[in-house]
Amino acid sequence: MPIREPILEEEEEEEELEQSGIVLHLGLFFDGTGNNQGNSAIGEGCRASDLGMDRETAVMIRQLCTTYGFDASGVPPDNSYGNATSNVALLHDLYPDQADVQLPNRVEQAHIKVYVEGIGTSSGQSDSLYTQSSGQGDTGVVARVEQAPALVLQQLRRFRENNPGLKIRRLEVDLFGFSRGAAAARHCANDLLKGAGSLLARAMPVGTPGFAETFAWRAGSDVILNFIGLFDTVAGIVAPPSNDFSPHNALNPGVNLRLAPGSARQVVQLVANDEHRHNFSLTRTDTDLFVPGCHSDVGGGYLPLSTENLLLSKPDSSFSPPQEPNEHSEAYRRTQQRLERSQDYWQHYIPHEGLSIVTWDTGTQHQRRDTPAQKRVYAAIAGERQVRGELSLVYLRIMRALGVRAGVAFDPVPDTPALALPTELQPIAAKLQAYALHEP
Repeated sequence: MPIREPILEEEEEEEELEQSGIVLHLGLFFDGTGNNQGNSAIGEGCRASDLGMDRETAVMIRQLCTTYGFDASGVPPDNSYGNATSNVALLHDLYPDQADVQLPNRVEQAHIKVYVEGIGTSSGQSDSLYTQSSGQGDTGVVARVEQAPALVLQQLRRFRENNPGLKIRRLEVDLFGFSRGAAAARHCANDLLKGAGSLLARAMPVGTPGFAETFAWRAGSDVILNFIGLFDTVAGIVAPPSNDFSPHNALNPGVNLRLAPGSARQVVQLVANDEHRHNFSLTRTDTDLFVPGCHSDVGGGYLPLSTENLLLSKPDSSFSPPQEPNEHSEAYRRTQQRLERSQDYWQHYIPHEGLSIVTWDTGTQHQRRDTPAQKRVYAAIAGERQVRGELSLVYLRIMRALGVRAGVAFDPVPDTPALALPTELQPIAAKLQAYALHEP
């Protein structure tokens, strides 16, 4: 029998020890400003038809919905209850979660996921206007990153309870975020690269049950950032104590947004090419993909169908007697002439029946003591149109496809009416996906 070298035996034992255990894939999903999966679900219920309900139940539901900002006729509010589910939340639903699954002892990989509520939102509660305007506070960008380890720990405890015999030898992290949630995802990625000094490592230090003996939170070996998928990063941090009142500048104190080359196996950012950037300043990456649409066309959150009411002109004004109809005022007459001159232009954007003139007045007043009371009448061109929000579903599919190509184990997008692409969008979706994936 040949004699084996002691050094060779020792190396084989170390290799066997290193290979014992599983690779745990962790999906972290940071939702955007004003986006909250739970609140969107509540809002969806408030928008649903009360057909088939008895009158008492329908009235009770409408009254409940008014507490979330819906008006008596069911018009959705401009808050997280009035937004549709974002692409971050939809991708979270597609990511596998085995925290409550009993896996075979010889399994090599497993998945868990964590959803982090959007900036300035809390499920079932009112939105924080301060945080939504500044990005700071208890539900701000940095706060959401600081809250993530506790959510991960909850998932890991459930996973360990169902799989006490499995040990984690490597943690591979996939991060996703939209808007300020994308800023949080980037900040979280940089924190994870701190290794044993990261927030997650401090919540689960070396020796925590469920981890292999060799696991020591070493960045690049024990912890690997696999895929970072970003939808239009807009940090927009405002810091009044530092005299920073503008979301437009590149000052984002306390938030580490830079993703150094090699920080993850792959970084992708879908950028809204048509966004007006003064209040939505973009933080770029080296791998940006510019796509048609505005901020929430890319990251999601627009309702599938909504009515948009806009003022299309600067209000004109004039004085009229209090009893005279606003439609007889000089302001109305001038606005009517302006509408006639510009009607052909506006019909590219607003259907003919959606164009109108709106008026309002500020009540009676005396210009001088010796003159009769008058009211000030304002008039402006207004437009009403139906707006569809399904473009974001194209970018849901593109980000999913990019993730799958990078090894993210997403489920297919369900074939449901809510997630289906309208027929007229399908050829556009095919071209955009070919562009994003560099396909012929």
